[in-house]
Amino acid sequence: MVDLHAVPGSQNGQEHSATIDGVAEWASGSDADGRSYIDLSLNAIDFLASRSAGFLLHTLLCIFGILNLPAYMHPYAYAVQII
Repeated sequence: MVDLHAVPGSQNGQEHSATIDGVAEWASGSDADGRSYIDLSLNAIDFLASRSAGFLLHTLLCIFGILNLPAYMHPYAYAVQII
């Protein structure tokens, strides 16, 4: 199994997902260079997929997890957290 377990900005705000303060900014944040966290994640997924392609063809790799434990945030839930 290949799994993108943590992404820049944290996909769920939990300590095992690239956060130190419990904040999940993956869907809306960006790094110091202005690159969105989603774009950085897609670059990593593209890299992993291209490197894993040979294994997938030979059935040594059974599962490719695109993103581990993403949190779903409804826009209204986000607004409530800000207030």
